[in-house]
Amino acid sequence: MSMESQGDLKVVAFDFDGVIFDGESTAVEIGQKFGLAKQIRETLFELLTWSISLKEAILKGAAVWRGINPDDVAKETEHVHLRAGTLETMKKLKEHSYKLALISSGLSQVTYIVLKERLGLDYAFGNEAEIKNGVFTGKLTAPPVGANRKAELLKSIAKSESVSTTNCAVIGNDPNDIPMMLLAGLKIGLNPHHAVARISNVVIRDVKDLRVILPYLIEKQNPSHLASSSCLVPII
Repeated sequence: MSMESQGDLKVVAFDFDGVIFDGESTAVEIGQKFGLAKQIRETLFELLTWSISLKEAILKGAAVWRGINPDDVAKETEHVHLRAGTLETMKKLKEHSYKLALISSGLSQVTYIVLKERLGLDYAFGNEAEIKNGVFTGKLTAPPVGANRKAELLKSIAKSESVSTTNCAVIGNDPNDIPMMLLAGLKIGLNPHHAVARISNVVIRDVKDLRVILPYLIEKQNPSHLASSSCLVPII
């Protein structure tokens, strides 16, 4: 499996849950503030046990938020727990002229707009939640962002930057990241599902700090203190 050189890479795209967010689920963390965590966990369980599709899970997840004020959700997003080293990672990548993107199936525009600003990203994409009379309706205004849509969004970003998707690195962990990862020149699986590990150039397990990805994007970085021993597994 080939890997683009660091000099060829221009864009780094991240999934959010399990990659930048270090916890059970962003929706669960925020939902706890509104008494919604139990319902959200039930939907996640159905998805993880293949009882429902990703599309169905996104639509059910959107419905849970009906009647909630998006401004309140935006305020909670300011305090969402990020993986250690996230802000430092984004800053270092920007210093090396990378364009940074967030492509998520689990966020709405209310959350990803806040995170775009908080992380200093160039692009952020997720689901488009309908808002009427100052509250979520529980519906979406566009099709759910599933695996194939993620890949299309990566293509769009690459086109906007006048580069190929092979000039992009993708950091993912879930099977719905696979289509966009397959387009990328560098595929980094972070605590990945086994299907993601199989298609990744680099697999990093037991991650403590997001800065562990920097050696693969920037020269002269030492990742040894940021993940457990023997957790860096290049898959070529």
